[in-house]
Amino acid sequence: MSVLHGICRIMKLSKHSSQSFPTLDAINAMYDDQFRNQPVQPDGGRFKFIAEFLEKEAVLLFEQEGAEFFEGIRRVFKFETPEIHDRDKFAWFRDEEFARETLAGMNPLSIQLVRAVAKKKLFMLDYHDLYLPFVNKVRQLEGTTLYGARALFFLAGDDTLRPIAIELTRPKSASKPQWREVFTPASAHEASITGSWQWQLAKAHVVSLDTGYHQLVSHWLRTHCCVEPYIIAANRQLSQMHPIYRLLHPSFRFTMEINAQARSLLINADGIIESTFSPGKYSMDGNQLGGLRRAVAWAFDYVAHYYPGAADIVDDVELQAWWDEVRTKGHADKKDEPWWPKLDCHESLVQTLSTIMWVASAHHAAVNFSQYPFGGYVPNRPYIARINMPSEMGADGNGMHAFMEAPDKVLLDTLPSQHQSALVMAILDLLSSHSSGEEYLGTYQDPAWEQNGKINKAFEDQARP
Repeated sequence: MSVLHGICRIMKLSKHSSQSFPTLDAINAMYDDQFRNQPVQPDGGRFKFIAEFLEKEAVLLFEQEGAEFFEGIRRVFKFETPEIHDRDKFAWFRDEEFARETLAGMNPLSIQLVRAVAKKKLFMLDYHDLYLPFVNKVRQLEGTTLYGARALFFLAGDDTLRPIAIELTRPKSASKPQWREVFTPASAHEASITGSWQWQLAKAHVVSLDTGYHQLVSHWLRTHCCVEPYIIAANRQLSQMHPIYRLLHPSFRFTMEINAQARSLLINADGIIESTFSPGKYSMDGNQLGGLRRAVAWAFDYVAHYYPGAADIVDDVELQAWWDEVRTKGHADKKDEPWWPKLDCHESLVQTLSTIMWVASAHHAAVNFSQYPFGGYVPNRPYIARINMPSEMGADGNGMHAFMEAPDKVLLDTLPSQHQSALVMAILDLLSSHSSGEEYLGTYQDPAWEQNGKINKAFEDQARP
């Protein structure tokens, strides 16, 4: 229903694609607080809700209660309330949440420890060198801007991260010198409304870069894209009866179909990514560890059964042909790199198989299914920043004057437009939805495994909670 609502809203806004939200309340009005983002329920969940709603509204229609009927219809065509906004209406504004999401949000893969600091309490989200070469190019596009950015976080005594500084940089161009500024949270002793709003704007710019990196690298490149050569080579070189094909097949389901749709809708030229995310058309230039250990243990037991000795691995013609195609055709530009493992022993085969299984399943789930819960509320995870920081214009510039007059409007003009928001929210809701045919690791068992006592036991061991 959210996708349908998004399409309707996009059609309505298509003639005003750059229109900002007038107020934060206008953003909140896109969601229905009476239909919250709840986990799938065994008694029907959202589908039961929709069925009961339609039954109720049909009665109202026949009873001539037109106004109430149309209000109900209007409510159905709203987005579900994202989990982050459902839990805390001001989470997007809080520094603690900003820091927490670098570790436990939809992109927990970019934050790094600053190793030069001996006490290991300083961490960095670094998008400075990565984005800087594209800043002046992106700024020539209509309705967007870009910075090279760094955000610093400090590990406090209570073991939580605190943001302490954000650096935004615009490189020099033919007409302008380099501009760089460091923003910090407003301290309790020097409370400044101007400084507080500038800090919020700086966070929005950093998050928009992080969101673009998440969608293009953490999600698309490192899960969907990188698995393709293994799937193609497996289908070409391994028979469906081959034990390695049977082992990998559950992790490969739907990947090629989803990737084909992504290439035609999301990452294509002038597609959704290029039109709504920060890089623009330059886009293409502890518990979890426990799950990984289970994947390794399952792969080890499986491989040890079908390949009693290392020679059995080396002599498996289909297996070696699969791995050769992955390396020489799937990654032809990297085929001669020394880091490629050789499938010549149990250790290398188990490591290779468990890594593929993990990336295609649990790792993908971590960066995919959290997209709408975190990114569905626009102020929490803006996908693009549309205007420059006011201070870049100088204290006497028009940008700073407009900011001093109405800082909230400048923030809303920085966030994605209504058109961009509706489009991306609909896509994120679709991407975050679970397929009706989805199978969880440890639940699908190949019939051949059930008939084999050792494999059946190994499967049940890794599936056990």
